[in-house]
Amino acid sequence: MPRQTSRNSCGHRPAGWCRKKDGGDSRPCLPAAVITIRLTGIIVPALTLITIPLQSVTPEQLLKEADRCVKCGLCLPHCPTYRKLANEADSPRGRIALMQALASGELSPTPTLRLHLARCLNCRACETACPSGVSYGELIDAAHAMLQQSAGIKRPLRRALLNLLSERKLFGQTTRLLPLLSRAGVLRLIKKAPSKPLRQLADLASEMPVYQPPPSGLTPAVTAGGGSVQLFIGCISSQVDRPVIDATIRLLTHMGFAVNVPKQQVCCGALHRHNGFPQAADRLSKQNSGVFASPKPTALITLAEACHKELLEQTRSTPRLQTISAFLLNTPWPETFHFTPLKARVAVHRPCSASEDAPMTLLQRIPGLIPFLLPENTICCGGAGSYPLTQPALAQSLGEDKITLLKETKTDILVTSSTGCTLQFRSQIKRAGLDIEVLHPVELLTRQLDLNSKSDKLIFSL
Repeated sequence: MPRQTSRNSCGHRPAGWCRKKDGGDSRPCLPAAVITIRLTGIIVPALTLITIPLQSVTPEQLLKEADRCVKCGLCLPHCPTYRKLANEADSPRGRIALMQALASGELSPTPTLRLHLARCLNCRACETACPSGVSYGELIDAAHAMLQQSAGIKRPLRRALLNLLSERKLFGQTTRLLPLLSRAGVLRLIKKAPSKPLRQLADLASEMPVYQPPPSGLTPAVTAGGGSVQLFIGCISSQVDRPVIDATIRLLTHMGFAVNVPKQQVCCGALHRHNGFPQAADRLSKQNSGVFASPKPTALITLAEACHKELLEQTRSTPRLQTISAFLLNTPWPETFHFTPLKARVAVHRPCSASEDAPMTLLQRIPGLIPFLLPENTICCGGAGSYPLTQPALAQSLGEDKITLLKETKTDILVTSSTGCTLQFRSQIKRAGLDIEVLHPVELLTRQLDLNSKSDKLIFSL
C-alpha cells in the first residue's frame, strides 16, 4: 500500500518538520523535536513484561513503562495511522514520545497533542511487533485519562455520550426513536451536515436494527448432558448483535447446554477505559465480577472480541472465560448435527482484539463453503469503538481499503466477531453499493445447521 504523505501541525511538508518564516533551513516543529530528543536518549530495557495496573496510572508509572521503548521503529509498518499519514507523531514511538513529554511536563495538553493521541486506534498491532514488550495499550489508555483531567466542558459531554452508548436501557430507549427520526427526514438532514462526526453518526444510526429488548434469564437445554453456561451480551452488542445472541442461545441449547443471561450484567468498560475514564471502567468491572461470580457454570461465553479482551485483561486469567468460537471449537458436537451445504466465498475478518483463528476452523465444517482469511487482517478496519465518530475521515479511509480487498477477493459473505467492525463493514459496504452480507461466525453456523424446528419453540421463552 503506498503511503500517503501528510502535513504536520504547521502545515508544511514533510510531516513533522517546519520551515522558518524567513525561508531558512527546515527545523523540527515541537512534536518532532520531542521525538528527536527521545530517539537520542535510547535506554535498553529488560525483556521481562511489566504490566501496569488497570486502575488509574500515575505519571511516574507511565514514564517507567514508556522508557522501555527504545524507539527502534519496528512498529511503524504495523501502525495503520502511520501507514496513512507518514507522520512520526502518528506512530507508536512518536506517540510514546508525546506521552513522555506530557507526563514529565515538557509539553502541555495542546489541541495538536490531543489530536495525535486521539488518532490512535488502540488496535495494539505495535505490541505484537515490539521486541521489548512495551504495553502500549495501557500507555495510551493512561494518557487519555490524563488528558481528560484537563478537557474542560468536553469531559462531561464525552462522559454523557459514553453513558448513552454503554447503558443498555438508555441506548435502547434512544434507538426506539430512530424509525421516527428516519420517517421525519431528520437522519437524511443530518447526513448532509457539515460536521463529519454528525454525518457518520447518522450513517451508523441508519444501520441500527429495530429495537428489541435484550434477552435475560435462563433458557433450558433442548438435549441433556451439557451443563450450563453464562452469556455476556455487552451493551451496544445487545442491540446491534441481537441476531447473534439468538443464534448463540439456539445453538448452545441444542448442544445440551442451559444458557443463562444475567440481567444485572453491564458494559465491559472498554469504551470508558479507552476514552480516559478508568474509574468508571473499574466500577463496571466490579459490578460484572459480582454478577458472574456465583454460581459458576461450565463457561462464561463472550460474543464480541473487544468485550472478551477487556474482561480477560480485568481478570488476567480465567479458564471459564471463552469466546463463543473457542468454546464451540473445543466442545464435542452432537453426532446428529448436519450442515446444509453452501456454495459461497466467505472472507474471515480477524478483529484487532482477537487472539485466535477459531472461526476459520469452524466454518470449514460447512460443505461447499470456501472460507479464507481477508488479506491485511493485521491492519485495523477503522471501526475501533467510538473511532468512526471521533475520527471519521481516517475511519472512512481505512474502511475503503477493506472494501477494495472485498472486491478483489470476490467475497460473498464477510464474517467478523466484533461489534464495531460489523457496524463499520456494513456502513462501508452499503456506501460502496456492494451485495455482501456481514455475519458473526455463529450466525452462519446456526443458519446452515439442520436443527429440529419443533424444539426451537423452547429456545426463546426467556
